[in-house]
Amino acid sequence: MADRGDSAGRVARDGLRARVIVPALATAALITGAVGTTSAMASGPTAPKATVASGSCSDPVVTDGYDGFRVGVPRGWNLQSTGGLITVAKDYTGQTNGFIQTAYVTRGQSVRGFFTKVLAYLAKITSTGSTTLAFHVTGGTTATATGRVGSVAVSGKASVRVIGVSANGHSELGIVSGYFAPTSQVGPERNELASIGGCYAPARGTLFRFFRDSQFAYVMPAGWGVIERSDLLFLHDGANASANYLFVGPLLESSSGVTDNQSLLSYSMKEAGVTVDKLLLTESGPTQIASNGGTEQEVFYYFLGHVGSKAIHGEARAISSVGSGAISGVVRFALTTPDLWNSLNGGLMWAALSIQHSFSGDLAQIQQAQEQQAGFAQQVAGFDQALNGTDLVEDPSTGAQYEAPYSDYQTGPDGPGYYVGSPGSEQKLTVLTR
Repeated sequence: MADRGDSAGRVARDGLRARVIVPALATAALITGAVGTTSAMASGPTAPKATVASGSCSDPVVTDGYDGFRVGVPRGWNLQSTGGLITVAKDYTGQTNGFIQTAYVTRGQSVRGFFTKVLAYLAKITSTGSTTLAFHVTGGTTATATGRVGSVAVSGKASVRVIGVSANGHSELGIVSGYFAPTSQVGPERNELASIGGCYAPARGTLFRFFRDSQFAYVMPAGWGVIERSDLLFLHDGANASANYLFVGPLLESSSGVTDNQSLLSYSMKEAGVTVDKLLLTESGPTQIASNGGTEQEVFYYFLGHVGSKAIHGEARAISSVGSGAISGVVRFALTTPDLWNSLNGGLMWAALSIQHSFSGDLAQIQQAQEQQAGFAQQVAGFDQALNGTDLVEDPSTGAQYEAPYSDYQTGPDGPGYYVGSPGSEQKLTVLTR
């Protein structure tokens, strides 16, 4: 379920369509300096310490303080979270994965009914291309998984548990966790795989504040820094992690050598000073017909590389528009040092997907772009999204607006709600929309 070519992580269409505007003369020195030699990637947060639990949780534990959860991640495996779905993959074949899907249990809904709906959703979004996955409920809270990843038969298990939560309009959180691996290998991998979901627990999330200026609209947590030019924006969490946006073009195909989405992404990353050492995963979306009669396409990279002398782990997405011998595009990427990737990539990509250029930047479109990329709507098959679900909230004393993850809902000095500020000086936030 981590293989984005054939899984629930499949790249969705970007809500922002690249348009031909004033040429973005993105000089290599400017962008490389921003990413490579300024505070965006210089020195920063240390890696979170992994802890080992007991019982059903025996894997090292990684905590994501942005989306708000902790989960088991076997050493050397990779964690990603998108739109409520958490996947922990052994490698990039898509064959050995643990997964957790969280959602709120609708009032009056049985646990079995909830479990069945979530499994049906997971089977639907996973069964694409050369991958198929099916679940068979064997009891009220357990199920078996069978399917294929390409020519490899896979099997596994899934289960559900429900915990009480204090959330805006909800009192129960359903947690569907499971795993699958090649049938011949699932036995030796079983304990590590089962421990991924066994370690799962909700945690406090982070408020992302909404910003808008003459060029960009975006969201980011308090304490992040900003580097901005006319057609590029870098948001950085300390020095070893950044969320980035570049508008590139129009470039003439005849003189630039950029002729399609993949070459546009390679060109943009080179201009940004990002060198790919190992391409871990790539996918190209289907070609679409643009409003100007040209074509549009999206491409995704997941890679290891470096910026200057600093090793990085990264994710990049580009959507391009080609027509009349010219190509333009929007490139978004998230970068961290390798030791920070598992704990930070979800929050960084969420920030990168929020960035909207001045020609389309407002809060509603930020939400739409994030939801489309997450691939998981606020309401799916009769249950509410939990992870990466957000409320729009406002500080009544300052007018500052935030995206508040559901996991940040708490009981504070003025009752249940969302709060901003340090202990003793919390300000309750007003919910604007659900």
